[in-house]
Formats: sequence, C-alpha cells, structure tokens
Amino acid sequence: MNFDVIYILAGGTGLAVALYKLWGLRRRWGQATVWSLVLSVSSVSACALASAPQVGSWINAVTGIPNLGFFLAYEFATIFSAATLALVLFWRHHFTHAWHWVRRIIGGYSLVLVILAATFFAADLPTERLKDFDSYYAHQPSVATFITVYGAASILAAAAQLYQCWSASVEAFAAGTVRLRWLARGLRAYMITASCPLAVSAIKILNVVALWADSRALTTINTAAPVLSVAVGAPPLVAAVVLPVWGPRLTDLRQWGARWRRFWYLRPLHRQLRQVDPNKVLVVRRFDSRHRVRRIVHELNDWRWDLRPYLSPRVGEVAAAMADQAGLSGPQHAALVEAAQLNAALLRLRGQGEQVEPSPTAPSFDTPHDSADLTDEHAWWVLVARASHHPLVPAILAAVADDYDPTPTSS
Repeated sequence: MNFDVIYILAGGTGLAVALYKLWGLRRRWGQATVWSLVLSVSSVSACALASAPQVGSWINAVTGIPNLGFFLAYEFATIFSAATLALVLFWRHHFTHAWHWVRRIIGGYSLVLVILAATFFAADLPTERLKDFDSYYAHQPSVATFITVYGAASILAAAAQLYQCWSASVEAFAAGTVRLRWLARGLRAYMITASCPLAVSAIKILNVVALWADSRALTTINTAAPVLSVAVGAPPLVAAVVLPVWGPRLTDLRQWGARWRRFWYLRPLHRQLRQVDPNKVLVVRRFDSRHRVRRIVHELNDWRWDLRPYLSPRVGEVAAAMADQAGLSGPQHAALVEAAQLNAALLRLRGQGEQVEPSPTAPSFDTPHDSADLTDEHAWWVLVARASHHPLVPAILAAVADDYDPTPTSS
C-alpha cells in the first residue's frame, strides 16, 4: 500500500476545498460556521499531508526532531475534531447558545493539545518510525498517555458529531425543501468521515492495551487503519462540503432536462391540436424550457376546451373497452381514452372544414388531469401525447367510424 500517494492526494484535495471555501469567506467574514468549516477542512488536510511518510521524513530532517511529523499529524487531527464539533454546534444552534459550548470545546481541546505536546517531548524517541510510531513506542508510559488522550478526545468529538449530524439530517429531510434535502445528504456524507477517526482512535487505544498485555495482534491493523481512514473519509468530506452548495443546482439541471423531455413528448400533440385555433399559439422564448412547457400545456388545455363540442361519449366507451381488453389500467388507461377522444374530435372538426362555434349545450367531459400541481398536469399531458401514438388509437377510430357523425354534439 502506497501511503504517500493516498495521504498526499487526500491532503491536496482537502486543501483545494479549503481554498475554495476560503475564497467564499471574503463575503462572509463574520460567520462562525464558515470559519469553523475552513479550519476543519484545512486541519484534516494538513493532518493527511503530515502523515505521509515522505513528508514526515522531510519535517523530521528539517527540524532535526525525530518523529515530529507524527506529532504534528496528531495535533492537526485534534484541531480537526474540535473545529468540526464547533461547526456542527454553530450550524444547529443560535450563536449565543452554541458559543456557550464552543468556548468549552476550545478550552478542553487546547488542554488536549498541551498534554499531547508535553507527553511527546517527555518521551525518549531516538529512532524515526514513519509508519508504526505508536506501536513501536507504546511501551513508554508517556507515549501510551499521548495515544490514549488523543484517542479519547477524538472519540468524544466524533461521537458528538455523529449524533448532531444525524439529528440535523432527520430534521432537514423532514422539512422537505430541495436545499435542505441536499444539506441532509451532505450531513450524512460527513457522518462517514466522522466515523473514520472514531474507528481509528478506538483501534489505537485497543492496540496500546494489547501491547501492554504483551500481544501484537492489533499492530498490523493499527498501522493500516489511519491510511484506510483517509482513503475512505476524504471523498465523503469533499461531498459534505460540496453537496449543500451544488446539490440544488443539480436538481435544477435535472428539472431543466425533464422539462425539455416533456416538451419534445408534447410537441407532436401540440402540432396536431393547433389546427383547432392557430391564433392561440403564444410567443415562444426559444431556450426557456420552463416557459415552453408551461406555454404548450396552456395551449393544449385551451384547444381541448374548444374541442368539447366534438367529444363523443361513444368514442370514450369504445376506447375504454379496448383499453380494458389490452390490459391497461390507471393513468395509462385514462390517457389512452383521452387520446382517442381527442383524435376523434379532430376528425370531426376536419369534417366541418372551417372552425365552427361550439354549441352551448354541448356535454361536459371532465379531464383526469385537473390538478393544482402543474407537475402532475405536465405528466398527464405527456401520457396523452405518448398514448396518441399507441396502436390502439387507429383501431378505436376504425371501430367507431361507421356510426360516427361528423357534426358537433348537441342535446
């Protein structure tokens, strides 16, 4: 396993994200959440870089202090734990309430940083160990204390973050808005990242206990756990930062594509019905998909209203019977009946030559697509447009051709 590649790649990606958020900070200097986010991403990225064996060796050589790179990685990891816990509190609670707890977090984790520095520099560490420092020196009480204090602080912060993120994501999903749903996805992505240091810290503490019990059963997994944690936790961390910002834009893009698909489904039916009254065609903004779909559905509804005098109950009955025989049900069944009625009404209109005034006594045919939800109405007309090309439609028209009277219905 190439530790350097994984650590440096993860650290570089994290620093790029931190710079991206730092660029956005210029407009929001006073927001504690943004500062906490920048600090958390920067510290975990610095931790990953310092953990790379080649980078750690360079730090040790430049400073002349063996294993200093390992110490810095643990310090940055502790800062990450404090910053992310503060970030979640600032996001979930009012600043005054959150600051009450964040002050205690700053004080507590500052004490942890001091203890880590004291125990590290109190230890006798003559040999550089780039990958297995904590296993190699775990027999020293100061190093065992160093690892235990770090592990306990990381577990506490990670557990609190998991609880806060899960609670906030449940609330965000329940709110139902697009932006909050993407925020909830970002929080749950971050839960994967937060669970990684929790697992690594637990393994490190158990490894120290095992080594003091003269067992090396966990040394291999203890060495591999940090790099696996970075490899697994870095992508969700990037997702957690990016999803709340870009997720709603992805939703807008998907809806934009869906509107164009609806437009192309509706266009043949629109061209077919426009002969009812070409004067009702509205001016089109060519590249605005929302306008084009709303416009086309509005015109389809107008033309259907104009066709009411030509809608035959006989066509509806035959269409329903043939749809039943074909095994259609639900919206597909209703759409086929509607498509058959519209096609038959168009044939009747063409038989008149010029458009005629609808009879005020014409029967009313309720449309299954009446809805306050425009999305439902669009979806209904797409079903009708597709049903217009169903092979049953010509068969239905042929079945009613003999008794079809090409005059408007009246009572």
